[in-house]
Amino acid sequence: MKTFLIATNAAATVLPLPVFAQDAPPPTEPARPAETPRPPHISPIYMGITGGTLGVGPELSYAINRYVGLRGNITFLDISHSFDSGGLPYQGQAHLGSGGLMLDFRPFGGGFFISGGARLNRNKLRANSNFNGVVVVDGVTYTSSRTGTLMGYANFPSVAPTLTFGYAGTLRRGIKVGIEAGAMFMGAGRVYPFTATGMNVSESRLEAQRAGLQRVMDHYEVYPILQLTAGYRF
Repeated sequence: MKTFLIATNAAATVLPLPVFAQDAPPPTEPARPAETPRPPHISPIYMGITGGTLGVGPELSYAINRYVGLRGNITFLDISHSFDSGGLPYQGQAHLGSGGLMLDFRPFGGGFFISGGARLNRNKLRANSNFNGVVVVDGVTYTSSRTGTLMGYANFPSVAPTLTFGYAGTLRRGIKVGIEAGAMFMGAGRVYPFTATGMNVSESRLEAQRAGLQRVMDHYEVYPILQLTAGYRF
């Protein structure tokens, strides 16, 4: 009987254990680290508009990597300006038109860049002199009725190297603005022989006018570049 009581008490102690084990919450898996969100995709292609001393026109660029990119644009602009040459007043019209391809180098991988390239130069200059009254040219007195209208024409070498530097940054997602300064090494323009609608101007006097304008053009072999750009990077 004593042995039976001991066994009964031992069973009463052991049997509830499985019950408590069933009521315990199941083991939980360790929490996984949160995934880092991927940065938004930024296309290497940029399209915009540039405007400045070269003119106004479209611009397109492609970022090869963080440090190097290709950029091209086409610009147009017409400018009128009055000036004197060889004793005669002229009204000049400059027709600016060029297209360029540049290699952009970003030494710090940011917005600052240095660019080198070349432009297909189609800049032209026309000059007309149709004064009213009397003028003395090379010691000879002319009236407007004798000279009529004097006309000159000049163009420039077809290819011009360029070197610029600048900065381009993003205002907000996709919107990009920049500024660029430098020079186009276009060489001196070539002034062609003058013509006149009047019948009383000798060839030597016309050549003197052409030579005078050529001397002026010879001082402007480097054309300054200052451009602003704005556009969208897809």
